Amino acid sequence: MERIPIVLVVPHDGGDAETSLPLSLNDFCTQLTLLTHNHPDYWDDLLVELRSKYEGIRTMVVSQVHITKRFIEEGLGFSFLPRSSVQRELLEGRMLQVDTNEIRLPEVHTYLIYHHLSNEALKFKEFIERNLR
Repeated sequence: MERIPIVLVVPHDGGDAETSLPLSLNDFCTQLTLLTHNHPDYWDDLLVELRSKYEGIRTMVVSQVHITKRFIEEGLGFSFLPRSSVQRELLEGRMLQVDTNEIRLPEVHTYLIYHHLSNEALKFKEFIERNLR
C-alpha cells in the first residue's frame, strides 16, 4: 500500500515562479469553480471543510480525473487531485500546484492486489512504487 498526497492544482497563470505573485486557496475559491468527485475517497470530508471556510465556493461534479485535468488546463476550474495523477502536467507546466496550509489535505492509498508474484508482476510493482513517489 502506498500513501499518495492530495494536492491543490490550478490553471497555469502564465507567469514564472520567480516573479509571479503567490497563489492562495482563497483566491481560487472566490474566482473559479471547484471540480469535485473525480476520486471516490476524499471529497465528502474535504467539501465539508472547504465550505466551512469559504462560504460562497462554487462546485461542479466531474466524475473522471482526466476530464478534471483537461478542464483545469483550459482554465475552467481547480481541484484537489492525487499527486501521482498530475505529475506529468505539473512537470510540463500545464497546471500549477499550490501549497496550502488553510486546510488539512487528505491522502489516498494505492493497492496492488495479486495472486502470484511473477517476474512480470514484480517488475510492475516496482515500477508503480517508483513512480508514485
